[in-house]
Amino acid sequence: MRSMEASSSMMERTASVGLTSPVLELRDLGSSIELVLITGLNKNFMLYEVISIFEQEGAEVVSASFSTVGGKIFHTLHAQAKLSRVGVETTRVCQRLQELIKSY
Repeated sequence: MRSMEASSSMMERTASVGLTSPVLELRDLGSSIELVLITGLNKNFMLYEVISIFEQEGAEVVSASFSTVGGKIFHTLHAQAKLSRVGVETTRVCQRLQELIKSY
């Protein structure tokens, strides 16, 4: 519930300011990860590429959603570690996602 409130708050703040480049926010929630990716309507990200990065790093995407607010697309993904005792290196996931975003 707390992460949903945080995502709503982020949407409100970002919708009120200009978006010049994609915004990436990754939250480590212990054995799960929340990703909020905000892009303009002119950025065509391939969601399967984002999901692929999570899977390659040992996480399974359990939910994905998006909404459009004021010319921006808010993508929200929730993933959890495939092996909870091993976990997921969120720093590595974040680095790879940033590299992906830069390529668009």
